[in-house]
Amino acid sequence: MLRMRKDFFDDTRIKSVRKYPKGNRYVMIFTILVGISERNAPYYSLVSENGDALTDCELAKICGVKRDLFDNALILLDAN
Repeated sequence: MLRMRKDFFDDTRIKSVRKYPKGNRYVMIFTILVGISERNAPYYSLVSENGDALTDCELAKICGVKRDLFDNALILLDAN
């Protein structure tokens, strides 16, 4: 489940991610994923309209970024 706290941009982990090259893009990807997740309330999951889990390739396409940028964002965000 993805949720965004009210102090999201003040979080030291987010500030740390933003310092990386393309860090703001990584944070943007996270906010898009949160939006998709919240759209699927009450389950807060990353699924398609028919209930299938979205693949990383599909999520990258939804975010409008190349797959390698998306993969790097997931690695960095998961680490933080």
